[in-house]
Amino acid sequence: MEDQQSFFNFLRMPPEMFDELLNRVSPKPDTPLQQSARSRSETCDYVTTLDIWRQVPVLAVRL
Repeated sequence: MEDQQSFFNFLRMPPEMFDELLNRVSPKPDTPLQQSARSRSETCDYVTTLDIWRQVPVLAVRL
């Protein structure tokens, strides 16, 4: 009982409420659609980065 009282004194909420809040803000597992969208986004970022690096020598020559 003393441990629960210390918990309440520190967080100003009962352990059950803390567990509920933690459950609500915890990250949820990704769905396959979310994984696919992230993968596509990372691929686009990578391709864009490659395109920029291909243009760097051309920009340096023009300076």
